Amino acid sequence: MIEYYINWYISIKPILGFIREVIMSVTTNSHFSTLVLTLRRRMGLSQEKFAAKLGVSFQTVNRWERGRSQPSQLAINALRGQLLEMGERGRDLLANFPD
Repeated sequence: MIEYYINWYISIKPILGFIREVIMSVTTNSHFSTLVLTLRRRMGLSQEKFAAKLGVSFQTVNRWERGRSQPSQLAINALRGQLLEMGERGRDLLANFPD
């Protein structure tokens, strides 16, 4: 009987890994979504002006804020730079910013 459960677990292990990856992806996208939206609002910018400041398209910012995609490493560095420029107003967001 125990052999049955061991074989069953071995057969579903790849599926569990895939589910874990999907959940982590959704969590990461949601986290970035909140950070980007909060940063943009604190700066008092529209999505268009925020996008221009970062050197990306309006559609890109829109996708980040809706959690449809997450920023590239280059964009992450630009976002981090904006938070650093904000000083105290961006400190809490910077503390939650992924490395």
